Amino acid sequence: MTANFINPDRPASDFADRTEKRLQELGKDQAMVEAVIDGYEISTSRFFSKRRDAVTSTARQIAMSLLYWHTNRTLCEIGRIFRRDHGTVIYARKKVAERMEAEPDLKSYIEHMERKYFDVDH
Repeated sequence: MTANFINPDRPASDFADRTEKRLQELGKDQAMVEAVIDGYEISTSRFFSKRRDAVTSTARQIAMSLLYWHTNRTLCEIGRIFRRDHGTVIYARKKVAERMEAEPDLKSYIEHMERKYFDVDH
């Protein structure tokens, strides 16, 4: 098994470039994802990283769910944008739906995002 060490010769901007590319892949949905990132007060690089802390995971799960519910993107397409597999997108969608039932503030936040970015009227 080989270790994953950061290559000191690799430019620091390389990760930033890949993160920016992921945002650009979102096209018209980029603004919604950026709003989730801003709302959870995390950096874009943290959002697209492999981190699994509660704040980062929740932000990603919300963005994945909104993309699934309101775009024609497949589970695999959404997963690819977030560097996850389709099973993670399924889990995110279920988790967010469950939490919306239990947490009125989260439900309100998601409904706000739906109205603002997807013209959904509740």
